[in-house]
Amino acid sequence: MGLSDSDVSHATDAPPRKRVHTKARLLRAAVEVLAERGYHASSIDEICARAGYTRGAFYSNYSSKDELVVEVFDQYATQRRERLAALAASEVTPDMLARELLELNEQDSALSTVILEFRIHAVRNPDLVARLDQHDDEASTAFGELLAKVLPADSALATVPPKQLATFLLALRAGTLTRILHGGTSAVQASDAFHTVLSTLISIR
Repeated sequence: MGLSDSDVSHATDAPPRKRVHTKARLLRAAVEVLAERGYHASSIDEICARAGYTRGAFYSNYSSKDELVVEVFDQYATQRRERLAALAASEVTPDMLARELLELNEQDSALSTVILEFRIHAVRNPDLVARLDQHDDEASTAFGELLAKVLPADSALATVPPKQLATFLLALRAGTLTRILHGGTSAVQASDAFHTVLSTLISIR
């Protein structure tokens, strides 16, 4: 799930087209560089070089590397909410829901790696924690609405408030995605277990 020019313009106040294009290239370059080298090992100069811009272009759009990655979160959150809204408007089975939970991030391992590492980086920054809290709350709300639609009325999980259940499942997914990003046998086992257990739980009457 990469970031395109349209993703950037969709979540902003319609800045000039040239600026949208510049920001989109910087965001894509940031995801690539940060995924390859890690958050703290990556420099703004490297991101600019990958995007084909100068530091001046960077600082005309962002005040820091943190601010740039927060916008990566913003774009990803917008995509995720739109995807969940589309699912809520369709016929969703428990099996489809379980697969979708992992596929939302698994489609782009580079983006997932950046997001997971940035969460750790944000632990010591109250302002960043507040921004990520907002993202998590919006994700839980959107996913809770989907759960309210897909869970059968007589499901054992239907007794749990949808947003609370969504918060639990999204936290469980985050741990599963970490295993998946590690690769190997552990990744396959974690993915299979998540899918099987969640599908089974949703179907329990």
